Amino acid sequence: LRGFEWYCLWQHMNRPVHSFDTDFCVSPAGHRLIRGADGGLAVGDDAGRVRHTLPGTRGPVPWTAVAFCGAGRRAAFGTPTGTGRPWDVRVYDLEDGTVVGRVQLPALSRLTLDRSGTLLAAAGGGRLTVWELPTGRERFTVAVPAPHAGLAFTADARTLWH
Repeated sequence: LRGFEWYCLWQHMNRPVHSFDTDFCVSPAGHRLIRGADGGLAVGDDAGRVRHTLPGTRGPVPWTAVAFCGAGRRAAFGTPTGTGRPWDVRVYDLEDGTVVGRVQLPALSRLTLDRSGTLLAAAGGGRLTVWELPTGRERFTVAVPAPHAGLAFTADARTLWH
């Protein structure tokens, strides 16, 4: 049996975020993510002013579809699209807001980036896929059992824990 705290944490981690009246989160490098005036995510300064927006991040973003690289300079966000490939995953450089990688997935339950932000792994729908972000090339896809407890690269990015 699990304690009350576990159920509260699970509920918090698995519900979509619908508003960002306060700070959303802070990356390992100190970038503050807030909601911009257009409803999308934005990188803000300490006073809450928008430095630059992250295009394509409108709507609810589930906590399980957010990942930062170990260095904190890059972040990946998965947003539901409501189309045939219902998840749009974009990787942003948080310094200037540019999109450095993008993939579309039929299902998504977990995301992770390696320490440098050059590898993206996504699990969902019984599949685990890894992409190289500089080239956009899919490295591999394997069948994995669901549910997905989590994803994490080792520090050297040679091993992916699932």
